[in-house]
Amino acid sequence: MTSNMTARNDATTTAGGDMAERLPSLSPNELRIAKEKAEWAEGMLDFYLPGMTHEMDEQGLLLQVVSGDTVRFISVVDHIGSLTAAAMVKASFEEAGVAVEMDPFTVLIPYERLMEQTESLADDEFVAGNDPLGMEVA
Repeated sequence: MTSNMTARNDATTTAGGDMAERLPSLSPNELRIAKEKAEWAEGMLDFYLPGMTHEMDEQGLLLQVVSGDTVRFISVVDHIGSLTAAAMVKASFEEAGVAVEMDPFTVLIPYERLMEQTESLADDEFVAGNDPLGMEVA
C-alpha cells in the first residue's frame, strides 16, 4: 500500500514539470504591486526563524523560511489564482533580494481533489479547528 500511495503522490506532484515554469507571467500592474510588497517579504524573514512556515491559506500557498536570505515554497494549489499569487510572492521576495526556492521542493496540490476533500470535510464533524480530539488551550 505504501508504494501505491507514493506512486500516486509522485504522479500528482510531478505532473506538469518545472514549478517555476507553471507560474503565469505577471501583468505590469501585478508586478508593480508585488514589488511594493518587498517590505512585507523582508519582514517575514525577520519574524520567522529558519525552518518555520508561513501559511497563506486564502492564496493557497505554504512557505518556509530556510535562512535569513532564502525562502522556499512548500506547496501551491494548482489553480490560476494560487499560481498568480505564487508568482507575485516570488516577485516580492526577489525585489527584497531574497532567494526563492521552488523546484524540486514545491508540491502542487490538485485543486479538484482539494475541493472534493473540503466539501467532504464540511459534512463531517471533524472540520479543521473543531476536532474534538484536539487539545483545548485555556
